[in-house]
Amino acid sequence: MEGLPRIENCPFLKPSKINVELAKTIGPVLTRRDNRLSRKQVQLAACLSGVAELLSVFIAANEEADKKYVSTLGAVSRLLLDSFHEETAIRQALVRQELNETASEALRKTQAGEWLFGTDVLEKIKAYKALDKSTDELKNYKRSAKPASSVPKNAQLPPRFRSAFRSTGGGGSTPRPAKRNRPSFPNRPTGPKQGPSGGSSGRYWKRSPPPPQKRGGKTYGRC
Repeated sequence: MEGLPRIENCPFLKPSKINVELAKTIGPVLTRRDNRLSRKQVQLAACLSGVAELLSVFIAANEEADKKYVSTLGAVSRLLLDSFHEETAIRQALVRQELNETASEALRKTQAGEWLFGTDVLEKIKAYKALDKSTDELKNYKRSAKPASSVPKNAQLPPRFRSAFRSTGGGGSTPRPAKRNRPSFPNRPTGPKQGPSGGSSGRYWKRSPPPPQKRGGKTYGRC
């Protein structure tokens, strides 16, 4: 790139440097990546210098046959300039992602020059914080109060109680269901019952105790 020196009247073709205030906030990995992007911008600036030199030759010749080359070289130079500007925007985005939300928003629309985020970076961040605070103080957070509903949102009454709840005006506590009177059943008899065949049915009746057994001349059984 020594044979393609940078154009002297285009200082913006020199890669911007990271601001001193922000250089300490980024880590070594991001610093190495930013250096690679800066070297790429140096190469793009060298390509633009070669295209500009050819354009100067064709313009000085002032021949009709060379006009098509002039337009082609002009389109190439515009593409190279777009790529140079895009690399600058990528470098800014990489640095802003390491900052907090307030500082990142404050430096979003800054123009790059000799420094990547211009000059007076800390003053820009302080001014953005003051503006954000003033904007919050001017906002009206009061809202019209809505009438509170008498029925809680999480109260789901059974259908049989809704009519009674509406008739009472919906006030007070939620009515509880009344206790049901379960039907009473007669006591089951304890004695044996004769079935249809004359025998005793043991399905719903208590069984009679077994007869006592004699062992060794003694009688054992239930008393």
